[in-house]
Amino acid sequence: MLDLSNNQLTSLEGLQVHSNLTELYVANNAINSMDGIKSTLRALTELVALNLYGNPLSSDQPIIKLALFHLNKLEVRHTKIRASYALKIIRKKQPLVSHLHHQANKK
Repeated sequence: MLDLSNNQLTSLEGLQVHSNLTELYVANNAINSMDGIKSTLRALTELVALNLYGNPLSSDQPIIKLALFHLNKLEVRHTKIRASYALKIIRKKQPLVSHLHHQANKK
């Protein structure tokens, strides 16, 4: 488990080296683009929980599609990711997701 919440991070660049990481908390940062996120999530094959609470990511960025391949917990509350979009992707890609937190997002 690695908690990097509240650090004003703008990307996940550099976390790829932690390939055995199972939980990643990056809540309340400034992550607003896919820069570094795709390669990081691909490398973190053991990751089962990702907390993106309060980051300015939006649904037009395919992070949620990529993340759901191996996650069972995803926190996207207080982001710009629409709940309906998140649920649609989950139903298609990963029916085994047990926790999706998305309240207070824009519709």
